[in-house]
Amino acid sequence: MINQFPDRRADEAAAKRHWVVRLRPRAVARGYAGIAVAAYAWLVAAVISKQLPAAALAGLLPSLLSLRAASELWRYAEEPQRLAPAIRATIAAACLHGVLVAAAIALVPPRRALTRDGLH
Repeated sequence: MINQFPDRRADEAAAKRHWVVRLRPRAVARGYAGIAVAAYAWLVAAVISKQLPAAALAGLLPSLLSLRAASELWRYAEEPQRLAPAIRATIAAACLHGVLVAAAIALVPPRRALTRDGLH
């Protein structure tokens, strides 16, 4: 979403109707922050519900990059030429989030299920 800001005017002229064109820049900035919060909230919920190991919480570390990007988007939504650092932070956060969660899943042995017959 954030990488569409620099092309907003050209996309509007070309009749591309994505959210960055349809909504006011501040509304899209709020939407971006909401998506980032949801991306990290699902991880916490998955760990709490024991769907993922606690080590997967390492996937929260990139939230600092997402917070920075959201802050810069809020500040520079009307000046898209200044969003390059926020776009890079978003890409880095998405990649790191996935790598850290995948590493936790790969490195933490699965829990053994307890059945009536014992551990399996």
